[in-house]
Amino acid sequence: MKKLVAKGWRWEIWLEVKNNQKIATKQSVSEWKKGTLLKEVDILRYLEKQWIDFVPKVLESGDGWFSYEWIEGEHFEKEYRMQNTETRKKLAVKLLDRAYELDRVGVIHGELLRPWTNVLVVEKKEKGKRKQDVASDKNNVYILDLERGEMGDYSGKNMKHVAQRLAREWYMGVDEVKSLWALTADEIYVRITDILSTSSDPFGVRRDESLISGISMLHILFLPVLLIGLDQWSKIWLYDREAYSGSDWITPSFNTGIAWSIPLPMIVVISVSFGFFGVLVWRYLTELKTIDTDHNIWSLFVLEYGTILVLAWGIGNVIDRVWLGWVRDFIDVSPLITFYDWPIFNFADVFVVVGVGLLLWYNLTNSD
Repeated sequence: MKKLVAKGWRWEIWLEVKNNQKIATKQSVSEWKKGTLLKEVDILRYLEKQWIDFVPKVLESGDGWFSYEWIEGEHFEKEYRMQNTETRKKLAVKLLDRAYELDRVGVIHGELLRPWTNVLVVEKKEKGKRKQDVASDKNNVYILDLERGEMGDYSGKNMKHVAQRLAREWYMGVDEVKSLWALTADEIYVRITDILSTSSDPFGVRRDESLISGISMLHILFLPVLLIGLDQWSKIWLYDREAYSGSDWITPSFNTGIAWSIPLPMIVVISVSFGFFGVLVWRYLTELKTIDTDHNIWSLFVLEYGTILVLAWGIGNVIDRVWLGWVRDFIDVSPLITFYDWPIFNFADVFVVVGVGLLLWYNLTNSD
């Protein structure tokens, strides 16, 4: 009996037991995605001929599918987090060794910038207990998912991807990473091995836990809710209840159009808004993939803040349009700007100005 154990946007993996052996079958989810699996089969068979034994071994293949011996293990990230400093170093060096072996035979994995879901640590057990030093086994780090791989590149690109991960965690500078492009694969290996051997936490898991997982999760989950709540509270308090209505700076107004009260049908405004949200999120997720290679952690924060502020603006004003049919505006800067009839706006509009400014700064400073 087959059991679905994993699913990506290109493929599904089914697990079954045959003759007391676990067999996995990876199959494409649509006709037009079969090509990636066929390429992966070619790469895996080529690696087998090169005596590379830390990738899945193809047993059978067909039109848009192939089967291989199931590899039982933990994702690299999970195993890495559980280990002490010395074992973490060994695991990091083992991953570099795997990258070097792939570079030696000219196969580029393509996704070793984030060696978490594509790398498994297979541990041996003794008397029902897990070994403390999982990095002591010879062949316990396996690399999966080569559907985005390429053959014929001997430039050391896999190791360069590992170096780019180190750059993200501040163990290497961007200029140091760029300097690797002029080195041979052997020279790259020696250079990165030296860095890994002296780093207390090569892949920055502690940094990820305290900085990324802490601050970034606060940004991603809490800040949008806080900003949208602030926007809605201000509209209720200063627009609906007309608090401080005697102030020259508060002038309740409503806007049925878009920016500067440009008139558009409501269905068009809402449709364009949701389309914009989708593009913005897609762009954000796309940029996250390049942050590892080209940018530092502060660029990540600028990207996050800019995206969150723009989303908070859009969602805050869409709530008004769906709920009321118009957007509530109340901030009047005419006492300050006397030479121009500046439109009345709200806090959500402030968010978008700051957010767009941050995103522009991000794009200008990371033009590559």
